[in-house]
Amino acid sequence: MLDYWTSFARSGAPRASGGPDWAAFLPARAAMRFGAQPQMTKDFMPGMYELHEQAMCRRRAGGTQSWNWRAGSTAPVLPVPPPGC
Repeated sequence: MLDYWTSFARSGAPRASGGPDWAAFLPARAAMRFGAQPQMTKDFMPGMYELHEQAMCRRRAGGTQSWNWRAGSTAPVLPVPPPGC
């Protein structure tokens, strides 16, 4: 990882000898996984936000919770749950 950071600081491109090039996150949502050998992955933490999304879908479907309830500001309640809820 130190090689990647040093390369990035020096040239703006994170590279390490013997390791894959660290691709940009977007558009492929790529991430670098550091283990015995560094490797690129597209699914860094599968399901990480699934529980949160399910809870927000239930709140929106109930019609009592604004979409931005954690932002500290007020917004109108969404009339229809988004697709997939």
